[in-house]
Amino acid sequence: MQRSSQTSQGDLSEDTAGVLQGLVADGVITAFELSGGDGDMASLSVCAPAGSDPLETEAAVKAAIRKPWRVTVVPTGGA
Repeated sequence: MQRSSQTSQGDLSEDTAGVLQGLVADGVITAFELSGGDGDMASLSVCAPAGSDPLETEAAVKAAIRKPWRVTVVPTGGA
């Protein structure tokens, strides 16, 4: 079982995994998980830091990965 503090790279390409790990390092997201492979129909779930704007987080992730994936932002912590 995977711990929630870890990121799940699934079938991510090395480049995309690096981009997402960079977003974690920059504090844009706190964790990520990919489902559905690395293709066009993939779904990426990301955890946003408490107090961040989910729409801004989603836009930043989509701009960074440059893929047509569905991105779901899950807020962490309190409001």
